Amino acid sequence: MKRRYRTWQSSGPGSASARPAWQPCSRQTSFTAVANRILADTQITAALGGTPARDFGGEKYTATLKCHDANGEIYYVNFSRDQVSLTSYSDEAIRSRLETWADTVAALA
Repeated sequence: MKRRYRTWQSSGPGSASARPAWQPCSRQTSFTAVANRILADTQITAALGGTPARDFGGEKYTATLKCHDANGEIYYVNFSRDQVSLTSYSDEAIRSRLETWADTVAALA
């Protein structure tokens, strides 16, 4: 969730990102409640100035899984609204298994 500001001193919008570490929002209502609380925080507004507004089009939702392969290798699978990415792997069999699995998930087609 980003909080955007436009002030008289700037030529364009600035932004501040809120990303609670390891405190996932299990439901959209939880995420919305957290976003609303951040937007209503008067200390943040006073510190940054401007008028807070939620940038719905710019919000990003992701989940990253840290995976341990049977061969001992650690790699990461990141899911976002429009892609799945695989990082930090060296064994091509890991990529192959992930692609094979992804092909069975209709929502990823």
